[in-house]
Amino acid sequence: MYIQINYNIDSNSYTNLDKTGYTQFKDNQIEYYYLEGSYNQLLWYRNKCIFKISSKLTKKEMLKIANGIRY
Repeated sequence: MYIQINYNIDSNSYTNLDKTGYTQFKDNQIEYYYLEGSYNQLLWYRNKCIFKISSKLTKKEMLKIANGIRY
């Protein structure tokens, strides 16, 4: 599993990311993007940070990890 955090990013940079192929969904009023593949990816923006988890875990398991990250 790999967790990437890019901090001090404005929302326009996040909005302009190429999210082709990702499925968009909301959980706890946070917008997430999920991509299923050999390594699944979960992407979201919060408090001027872009978060990305890459893992072989399921979407549900990755979302549990995302919800556990404190900002």
